[in-house]
Amino acid sequence: MPVTVKAVINSTVSKSDSLNHAIATYLSHGRTNDAIKCINNAINNSKSASELFYSVQYLRKISDYYFLHNKSDSAYQIIGRIETLGDSLLKIADKRDKEYNHAVNLSSVQKSQIEHLKNEKTEYEHNIKEWSEELEKQKSYTMYSILSLLLFIVMLGLIIYFYKKHLSVMKRLKVYNRQIAQQKEEIEAQKQHLIETNGELEKLSIIARETDNGVRIINETGEVIWINDGYIRMFGYNLDELKTINIHEIYGNDSDIDLSVHINNWYDDKKPISYQAFAKKKNGEQIWIQTSITPILSGGNTIDKIIAIDSDITRIKKAEREIKIKNEDITSSIAYAKRIQEAMLTPFSLFKKTFPESFCYYQPKDIVSGDFYWMGEANNNTVIVCADGTGHGVPGAFISLLGISFLNKVVKEKGYTTPSVILNKLKQNIITHLNQSEDNTASRDGIDMSVISIDKRNKCLEYSGAMNSILIYRDNHFIELQPDKMPVGFFDYENRPFSNTRITLKPNDQVYMYTDGYYDQFGGVKDSKMKTSRFKQILASTTDKPAAEQKEIIENEFQNWKGNKMQVDDVLVIGIKI
Repeated sequence: MPVTVKAVINSTVSKSDSLNHAIATYLSHGRTNDAIKCINNAINNSKSASELFYSVQYLRKISDYYFLHNKSDSAYQIIGRIETLGDSLLKIADKRDKEYNHAVNLSSVQKSQIEHLKNEKTEYEHNIKEWSEELEKQKSYTMYSILSLLLFIVMLGLIIYFYKKHLSVMKRLKVYNRQIAQQKEEIEAQKQHLIETNGELEKLSIIARETDNGVRIINETGEVIWINDGYIRMFGYNLDELKTINIHEIYGNDSDIDLSVHINNWYDDKKPISYQAFAKKKNGEQIWIQTSITPILSGGNTIDKIIAIDSDITRIKKAEREIKIKNEDITSSIAYAKRIQEAMLTPFSLFKKTFPESFCYYQPKDIVSGDFYWMGEANNNTVIVCADGTGHGVPGAFISLLGISFLNKVVKEKGYTTPSVILNKLKQNIITHLNQSEDNTASRDGIDMSVISIDKRNKCLEYSGAMNSILIYRDNHFIELQPDKMPVGFFDYENRPFSNTRITLKPNDQVYMYTDGYYDQFGGVKDSKMKTSRFKQILASTTDKPAAEQKEIIENEFQNWKGNKMQVDDVLVIGIKI
C-alpha cells in the first residue's frame, strides 16, 4: 500500500481513539450533550467513510448509554440518526464500489494500453531498425547517385567543351573555305579582268596607233619615254629625235607653262589639266594645239609618269577668230541700234522737267531692250507709257521701236490722250502693220503696256493697262489699278476694247509704273522668283525718300537679289511724285 494512504489511516485511527476517550469521559460524568456535540463535530468534520463509520460507533455508545439510563426516546432518536448515517455510508460504499470498479476497469484499460504501447514500442523499435537499415541503404544509394551525377556533369562538361571546340574548328573551316572561295572568285575575277584589260590594252594600242592625237608618256624627271604614231604624224619627230632637241623648239615660249601649279591643283580636286599653246612642226609649220595632262601616281602617292595628249585645234582657232570678228561686227551693229533706240526714247530730262520728283530704273537684259518708256503732251494732258515688248534683245527692240512710232502718231499727231483710246489705236496699228490675223499665226507679237494721262489742272489721273498694272501710294498704303488681261496686239480672236479708270489725285501721291522683269528675276537664298509681294515691300520702304535715293535702293535691292545669277528679262521701274 502506498505510504500516503497508510498515513491517512493511521491519522484516522489516532483521531478515533482520542474521540472515543473524550466521549467515554463525558458519558462517565453524565455529560451526554457534550458527548453528542463532540460526535456532531466529528461527523461534520468527517472527510472519509472510515471517519463517518467511527462516528456511527460513537452514536451507538450514546444510544446504549440512553437505554442503560432508561432514556428510550433519546436512544431512538440516536438510532434514527444512526440509520441516516448508515444510508450515507451505504451511498458512500456504493460510490466507492463504483469508483473501485471504474478504477479496476481503468486499470484494465491502462494495462491494455500499456500492453498496446509495449507492442507499439516493440513494433516501432523493429521499424526503427528496419528504417535504419533502409536509411543506410538510402545513404549508400544517395552517395552512389551523387557520384554518378558528378561523373555525368564532368562527362557533360567535357562533351560541351569538345562540342564547342568542334564548332569553333568548323567555324574556322567555314571561314577558311569562304576565304578560299573568295580568293578563287578574286582570282577568277582578276583573270577575267586581265583578259578584259588585255582586250582594252589591245584596243588602246589600236587607238594610240591610229588616232590623230599626239600621245606622250613622260617620266618623273620630265623625259619623254614614249610617243605614238599620231604624235609623229602631227609634229614629224620620232622618239630618238625628240630626246635630242629642246622642248622650246616645238612649243616655244608656251612650253614655259608652270605644270607644277597645275599638278598641285590636280592633287586637290583631281580635275583634268588642260591648256592651249602655239606649236611648231619639224617642217616649220605653226599650229595650235590643246594639251591634256593626266598624272599617274605610284604606290607612295607620288607622280610616277605623266600622260600628255596633244590635239590639233588650228581649225577651231581659225573658226573662233572668224566668229569673234563676226561677233564684234554684230555687237557693233547692236550698239549702234542701241543708240537709235535711246534716241527714240523720250529723254528722261523731260520727265524731270514735268515731274521734278521722279526716277527711272532702266536695266536692259541685253544691249538693246524690249522694254521702253515714253512721255508726250496733248490738249493740256501729259501721257506717260511704261511698256514691255514681246521678247528682249534685238526682237524686243524692233517691237519697242514700232510702239514708240505708233505712240508718236496717236498722241502727238492725232492728239488722243485717253489711255483706253490710245491702247485701242495702238492695238489696231500693230495688228495691221504686222499682218496679224486668225489665218496668220506666225506673227503674234505684241506689247504689255500701262498708260496714264495726268490732267494737272483738274488733279485727275486716267489709266488703262494691257497686262500691266500700276500702283498709287497714298496715306501709307498702295492703291493698285488692275489692267485688262490682253496685250496690245492680236489676242485669242478677241476684239473687245480696253477699259479706262479715272481717279482724283491728292498732293504727295506717288505713282509707280513697271514691267514684270523686276519681280520675275530669280535669286535669293532659294534661287526663286522675287514675286510682286516682295517688290511692293521694296517700293513701300522707299516712299519717304527723295527720288534719287528711291532709285538707288530699288537698284541695289535688285542686284542683291540677283547676285551672280543671270538677268532673265529687261527691267523698267518708273516713279512719279505728284
